[in-house]
Amino acid sequence: YYRKAIAASKETKQYLLLSKIYSQMGEILEYQNMYEEAIPAYQKSYEYTLLSEDSVTLSMPLRDIAGAYYELGQMDSALAYYQKAYEIALETKKRKRALEILVELAAAYRDQGDYMKSFENLYPSLQDSTGRKMSPTYYGLGKTCMLTGRLDSAAYWLNRVCLDGDIYKRVEVYDLLGRIEKGRGNYERSAHYFDLYRQCQDSIVKVDQSEQIRRIKALYDYNLRERENQRLTLANERPPFTGSLRAVF
Repeated sequence: YYRKAIAASKETKQYLLLSKIYSQMGEILEYQNMYEEAIPAYQKSYEYTLLSEDSVTLSMPLRDIAGAYYELGQMDSALAYYQKAYEIALETKKRKRALEILVELAAAYRDQGDYMKSFENLYPSLQDSTGRKMSPTYYGLGKTCMLTGRLDSAAYWLNRVCLDGDIYKRVEVYDLLGRIEKGRGNYERSAHYFDLYRQCQDSIVKVDQSEQIRRIKALYDYNLRERENQRLTLANERPPFTGSLRAVF
């Protein structure tokens, strides 16, 4: 499907459409944990965005490239692309996107052990919450506080995530809160968080099983449509029969 769309778009020089197609290819590869393969797709998306001269969306493929490098643990490359994406987002007056990129940049610094840089990149996000989900910022602050031994602050920020975050983020937060309370000697509260952690894990298993069934069905339906399309194509390409039928003995 993507090959056909790319071929058709190249003929008409629809560069922005090509950028979106390659971006979607990258997302699908990332969904399968194929981060090395996703990077070239995102790079193509960036190249076609440049050709389209649409500077407003130029930071998006750079952010995607950074995210793939982050997942691969290649922090130097991730930091370089996040920084470039942030600068372009600011230049194009996309403040909301710029702040979201800063939160991801902070995570890369945190994973490198540069906690001061991590805090520096999180504070601007904390000061402007307009039109944004704040759980990634709260989580970043909570985890960085935890790693620097500021357990009271860590507990405060991580509890804020529980009010705002989805189930996939909450399961990690409950684990962190359980460990924090255990470290503070609050064993009953620690057990409470670990119990919430297990409940979230069970819910995630159910959600993932339902999603897997949905994907299998979607793939089955897609394959059925493809086979039917191929059959119809072959039928249309076959020349009509114009002769007469004769029995041969």
